[in-house]
Amino acid sequence: GPHFVRCIKPNPEKLPDRFDRLTVVEQLRSGGVIEALHVQRAGYPCRTLHKVCWKDHLSLIFRSDERKRLEGLPLEQRLKEALQQLSKDLRWPNDRPVFAIGSTTVFFKQAAFETIEGMRIAMLANAAKTIQSGWRVYMMRSIFVMIRARMIRLQALVRRYLVKLKLWRTMTPGQRRRSRLFRAYLTQFPWAAGEEGEYDSEEERAAEEEKQRQARLKATREEQEQQRRAR
Repeated sequence: GPHFVRCIKPNPEKLPDRFDRLTVVEQLRSGGVIEALHVQRAGYPCRTLHKVCWKDHLSLIFRSDERKRLEGLPLEQRLKEALQQLSKDLRWPNDRPVFAIGSTTVFFKQAAFETIEGMRIAMLANAAKTIQSGWRVYMMRSIFVMIRARMIRLQALVRRYLVKLKLWRTMTPGQRRRSRLFRAYLTQFPWAAGEEGEYDSEEERAAEEEKQRQARLKATREEQEQQRRAR
């Protein structure tokens, strides 16, 4: 669109933070800015260079196959065919042209340019949503895989504990005492030795005491033999 630089007084008193609408509009009218805007809007107020028009607007609107076909044409002919195709698809009036192609610049009516700009924004928004959806899928799947691995590990630990507990309950006190599971259990809970270390019978208790007595007697003999040899 057009750009103007004008010095405008916001209020007759020239005070800050005060805006007098009637005074400002009167200055714009007397300076010819509003009339120039009306004249320019009646013509082609929106202008873009050929390369910018194709790269930033038209190339994003057409599909890949149609865009590939148009890219094989010279730039000016490419713009002409693209705008004619777009005018046909959008049903722009033929008796009142809404665009014109110059030697270096493409001119648009305000309504036509806003339509093309809206299509471009919609296309970019859809592309951004596609990228965001792909990223969300990747993140959610990564979280799901991590949670599933942790749950499988937790389930395995629980099942192992239940199997050990079931086996422990089916064992006799003697079997418990001789098992590796009981020794590991006692390393964590030494106070349970008196509760879980009972024997199956009095004969087994006597045999175990005799075995311990023989072990102590053997240790005493070995110690005496070592002292005798030392002398």
